[in-house]
Amino acid sequence: MKYSNFIFFLLIPIFGFSQEAPSLTKNLELKAGVGQYLAHINYEQPISKKVIVDFGTSVNGYYLTLRDEEKVDFGLTSNIKYIYNRETRARKNKNLKNNAGNYIKGGVTYNINKNIFIPNIMWGTKTNLDDNFSFFAEIGFGANHALLVPMNLGFTYSIPVFKK
Repeated sequence: MKYSNFIFFLLIPIFGFSQEAPSLTKNLELKAGVGQYLAHINYEQPISKKVIVDFGTSVNGYYLTLRDEEKVDFGLTSNIKYIYNRETRARKNKNLKNNAGNYIKGGVTYNINKNIFIPNIMWGTKTNLDDNFSFFAEIGFGANHALLVPMNLGFTYSIPVFKK
């Protein structure tokens, strides 16, 4: 009996902070920016309330062409994205459409022109500007033959694939 009261008091903060955030949505995204991706098209598929798998294709930017002639490179990307502050954003009545929020993602970019895989881990944020337009910023680490620091800054146009 004395342990049940202790457990109840431990669970009070969980009940108080477990406000339900809207679920993530399946999106087709068109991104334009500066940094790792000059132009990018990707598909986001939620696999849980906070985790998204995304994959796509891109015209790659500067960090894939270091110490090489500057030319356009094409790539394929695959990432797992964990969005970690959706409940806080819901409590503050911030817009959560288009999977907005702060996130950590890990993934790999395959550079088609050079036939190389570049694994990376990044921290990012995505903020809605309109119903379909968002601003995003990302920074992280990648590795090929040397340590790379990919950075992305730009805008996203999101198209919900399946509307409820």
